[in-house]
Amino acid sequence: DMDFACVLNPNIHRLLDTLQEQGIKTAIASSSSIELINKMKRECQLENYFDITVSGNQFKESKPNPEIFLYTAKQLGQLPEECIVIEDSPIGIQAGKSAGMLVVAKKDDTFGMDQSQADFLIDDLIEILDIYNQIKTP
Repeated sequence: DMDFACVLNPNIHRLLDTLQEQGIKTAIASSSSIELINKMKRECQLENYFDITVSGNQFKESKPNPEIFLYTAKQLGQLPEECIVIEDSPIGIQAGKSAGMLVVAKKDDTFGMDQSQADFLIDDLIEILDIYNQIKTP
């Protein structure tokens, strides 16, 4: 049975709570099936967090095609350049950059993935808050 990344990201709830308090919209845009995404949300207790959830199965082409990210931004009522994408894979990072979004990569040393295209590299998801405060226009 799949062991989800909630164990790797102990600060995920703290991050999402803070974003929710600040009225920042959040979405999951994953290449996985909706069943798998919902299983992850259940097991990681993330069901009450995301404004929308988008599965790559809804699209003809998957990442690195930016379509899933552009669609998600539209659903959120945001311009691509107003969005921050959190990714780890080179393909996901590429998709975010092609969509014209700011891309933050969660460092992954296990597979020696090339994450050099990302705008920011972080060790911990909570660092998203610093990045957000750094870039948001007054």
